[in-house]
Amino acid sequence: MHTAHRMAVSIVLAGIARRAIIVVFCMAVCGTVSGQAVPSWPIDPLMTANDESRILDLLGQRITPPAYGMPLRSLVETLPTEIPIAINSRALDEIGMSADEPIEVRLNRPAPLMVHLMSVLQTMDLTILLRNNALTITTNEQLEQCYPVRVYDVTALTNQSRRYQVQQLREVIEVSIAPDSWEQLGGPGVIATRLSLNQTCLVIANSTVNHLQIDTLLNRLAGDRNYRPISRMDSQGRSREMDQPISELRTEVKKLVNFANP
Repeated sequence: MHTAHRMAVSIVLAGIARRAIIVVFCMAVCGTVSGQAVPSWPIDPLMTANDESRILDLLGQRITPPAYGMPLRSLVETLPTEIPIAINSRALDEIGMSADEPIEVRLNRPAPLMVHLMSVLQTMDLTILLRNNALTITTNEQLEQCYPVRVYDVTALTNQSRRYQVQQLREVIEVSIAPDSWEQLGGPGVIATRLSLNQTCLVIANSTVNHLQIDTLLNRLAGDRNYRPISRMDSQGRSREMDQPISELRTEVKKLVNFANP
């Protein structure tokens, strides 16, 4: 896909991705995605898949909303002690912020901890990093230097012509999940393919936020019998540039991901 076309897609889909993040977090931490048709696990010497699941389960606990004006540091101190969470103060210092920044969003109803946390962090232009068996609040700039890596077993989404299907899956991910975060548009995100006789895996480096969305997307595609790849193949079986109008592409991606109606 040409760079200009990818940039156009990125602009069109940016609004979808921003509105979808909180919904996807809720789906991921509250278990609304049924089954594990696409198993995945972190590549992390200090965190197993079970460790990661435990932290996500804890983040699914419902809590009362934090008070307006509460310092970020105080919010972290009020969270359940079972959750290993910290603030990267050095990263905040580098952009002129501190852990005492006040919460400037009004949250009125109890909700999963992750939903409240991300609602607060998005207004501060901060994010989270789930790595080394801990959750860290940090800046987007610092996160790009240490993207977590995960493996996704997409065997359930491939068949004997897997090389072409794997490329299609990569394009679906890159178009629908934070398009400007991938290396094709100058971002640090990377997707590598690992093929064996009976298994097909994608090894992906990207943010924790985007990994949660990727996991949701792949499992939804695995359960959607009507899934039709966005990309096309030419007569020689090679992937070619999408010829869909941008408006049709946006509609198709929204249907595939189905963020707003889990």
